[in-house]
Amino acid sequence: MAAPDGTVWAFPFLVADPEQGECWGVVEPCPPGGDCDGGAWNPDPVYIDSVDLILAESSPVQVSVLVEGFLPTPCHTLGWGLSGGEDGLYLDLYALADPTAACAQVLEPFTEIIDLGAFEAGSYVVFVNGVEYPFEI
Repeated sequence: MAAPDGTVWAFPFLVADPEQGECWGVVEPCPPGGDCDGGAWNPDPVYIDSVDLILAESSPVQVSVLVEGFLPTPCHTLGWGLSGGEDGLYLDLYALADPTAACAQVLEPFTEIIDLGAFEAGSYVVFVNGVEYPFEI
C-alpha cells in the first residue's frame, strides 16, 4: 500500500489530528483530505535478524526482500519506505504504534516479503536500514 506521499506501508497507518496534537484511529489508506504527514507519534526502530533477497525466475526478474526480525511491542506494526538513488535502492524499515495505547513491553517477531519490482540483467545494491546487500541478475 502507498501513502499519498509515496511511502509504502506494510499495514494500516496512524493518522494524526494536528489540531489536537495526538493520534487517533487507524485508516487504510489515508482518507481524502486527511493529514497523514505527522502528529504526536514517531516511528520506532525495528530489530532485523536476517535479510534475504528473492530473485523470481521470470523475464524481467522480479526481486523481493525477505526480512525477519522483531518489533518493539505487539502493538507495533511494520512500516517501510522504498526509494532509489544513484548508488542503489534504499529500504527503510520502522515500527509504528499508537502512542496512547497501553502495551506489553515484549518483542514481537515479524516476517515480511517486500517486492522491489522487476530488474534487467546487471549488478544492483539494496540498502536495508543502511546495510548494503549487493545482487546480480
